[in-house]
Amino acid sequence: MIKQFITVFFIVSFTCSLEAQDTTDIKINLRHISGFKALDIVTGMNKFGKYMQFGYSYYINNRTMFQSSVSWERGKINIAGYDDIFLHAGMSHTVYKIKEFCFINIHYCGLLGVENNKNTYLDKSESLFDYGGGAGGNIELFLTDRIALLLNFDEYYRLQNKFGKFHFHAGAGLRIFVQ
Repeated sequence: MIKQFITVFFIVSFTCSLEAQDTTDIKINLRHISGFKALDIVTGMNKFGKYMQFGYSYYINNRTMFQSSVSWERGKINIAGYDDIFLHAGMSHTVYKIKEFCFINIHYCGLLGVENNKNTYLDKSESLFDYGGGAGGNIELFLTDRIALLLNFDEYYRLQNKFGKFHFHAGAGLRIFVQ
């Protein structure tokens, strides 16, 4: 999974370096503009394993955005392993910005998903539908006008989870603006 993330990072970096350079003296930062769209890819860790998340962001105005994403999580708790796939939908708000370079955002979401548990020692497996909500924050550090480094910190509350209701995620990734 880390190899795929590094590969995507280098492809995006190489592609952006091929863009034509602006030779004018006027510099306009097109960040957090109403109507802009972005794609996110984030990978990270939680208490029990690793996760990967692919997302879409739509900027409603310069401080508020709608976000949806799909996350995959895999981990091991004692002798049981699990895989989760969740759909997240929510809102994000910019609470602080530093010179159009760094944006600090808070967000909240609802989530729906499927949890697959497997105990190899007892040869037992089960799947269950899970739902809940989450809240967290992220920091966007712009590398270019179209690419930002994301640092995410999230806490999810899952109502049907067998291994505990609260799940903390911490990760890093890229936000690529497509408009």
